[in-house]
Amino acid sequence: MRVIQTPPWSGWLRLWARHAQTSTFASKVRDAVELCRAGAKHAPYFASLSGGKDSAAMVGVMVESGLAGFQCAIAHSTLTTPGSVETALAICKRYDLPLDGEESGSDPFDVLRDLPTGSDALSPSSMDHLYRVCGAGNLMVNYAYKSHERPDGGFAASFQGLRADESRARKLSLATHGPIYQNTTDGMWRVCPLARWTVRDVYAYCVSRGVPIHPFYQRYCDELGGDPEGHGARVDLIVAPDGIAQRGALQPVRRLYPEMWTKLLRARPGIARYG
Repeated sequence: MRVIQTPPWSGWLRLWARHAQTSTFASKVRDAVELCRAGAKHAPYFASLSGGKDSAAMVGVMVESGLAGFQCAIAHSTLTTPGSVETALAICKRYDLPLDGEESGSDPFDVLRDLPTGSDALSPSSMDHLYRVCGAGNLMVNYAYKSHERPDGGFAASFQGLRADESRARKLSLATHGPIYQNTTDGMWRVCPLARWTVRDVYAYCVSRGVPIHPFYQRYCDELGGDPEGHGARVDLIVAPDGIAQRGALQPVRRLYPEMWTKLLRARPGIARYG
């Protein structure tokens, strides 16, 4: 079997810089700028900033759209990929934006430890429970909900770096609701300026505009030989559901963040089979 070697990080940087000069990319940026301006009509709003490449590019586009001084917020826990908060801080410093945070009220490692004996920590039911405790989406919903207790009534909208090509579920959701829609459950507006972007567009934007990029992606590329445009290059919780974990999603944790891997195994020894 022929093994296809991915380029080093420096090679990817050159590729993304060339892509940033294409007319297709320029058109994607113009469309995203218009979506930002349309979404900003649902003020007050905040930007959900994870430290990952998508939300990093989104914040840059928001500023390029003429939006300024808006609130950024990051959801984090002890299971968040190391370096995420530091990258979010660097992005906010780059654009002179405030950064707030929503932290998990429970230690996710304790949640893993407390799962019933013999249960799979990465099964759908276990992961659903874990996501409720420390999933970024749920924590950002809590963040927006708590803001409604403020005298000004809190946020009316959140900007999110979601792309349709990330997964079948997101493609279906964005196709159904569009890139700007009001959630029927909580009444909050969701604005997704990068809905029609590809991962290459995202990297090209960060490279061409000097947006800080999470160090995980370069390490994944140069130390593990991974494809930074592939689905394995993800910055989120360091754990993943069983089906994804079986395809190697936890191997970067074991190899790049051995201390966190050791903590995972202490909390749930059965996870070792995914590394």
